[in-house]
Amino acid sequence: MLTSIPKLVADLGMNTQDYEKIVKNIKRMSLISLKARQRILDRANLELSSELLSSANSLREQMAYDGQVYKIAKLSYAQGPPKGEGLFITAITDYLLRNKNS
Repeated sequence: MLTSIPKLVADLGMNTQDYEKIVKNIKRMSLISLKARQRILDRANLELSSELLSSANSLREQMAYDGQVYKIAKLSYAQGPPKGEGLFITAITDYLLRNKNS
């Protein structure tokens, strides 16, 4: 369970439960193919506003320095985000796409 969340999460209209779902989604993203992750990102670029995508990128940067995120996603904090995988941004945009009309 997360003990804190970035302020940006609230600015995006989300709460702790939303953020935790995004964090758990990181692990799921690691289990799908690179091609499937790319399709999610392509769809996000078409369907989400540039402002929302910019906020998603800012959130990704904040998550990269949060040890709790790595623990929940079962990633090594010492190694940092997996290079070239796009797991964090794909998890965020996937969540935003799935919940954009909520």
